[in-house]
Amino acid sequence: FENAPRFGLVGKPLDMSYRVIASDGQTGPVDVRVSVNGEQVSVEHATIGQPMKLEVTIPNAGRNIVQLGIDHEPGELTDANNRAIALVDGIRENLRVLLVSGEPHAGERTWRNLLKS
Repeated sequence: FENAPRFGLVGKPLDMSYRVIASDGQTGPVDVRVSVNGEQVSVEHATIGQPMKLEVTIPNAGRNIVQLGIDHEPGELTDANNRAIALVDGIRENLRVLLVSGEPHAGERTWRNLLKS
């Protein structure tokens, strides 16, 4: 992954980017399998060495695993380096967060009470 955000809104598309790199200098097209939380969602057609855009929809709140993988090529000793994983935390759009300074302050309670009403 070249660009994989840490957070994404649940049910909304999330833009990511990746690049397939061949250690032997190979070029050309390659099929990239895209999986989210272990379920394959698509197969993308990428060009080796070129940055590629990817749009993934985050299915649930909490930790989500986005995995990219390519097929094992003849002559490769292992396919362990044919995968890339990004962890994306899914958040709900209506989540409200009050930042707390870490020190007791009467004004923070006032803000909390106002926001809860």
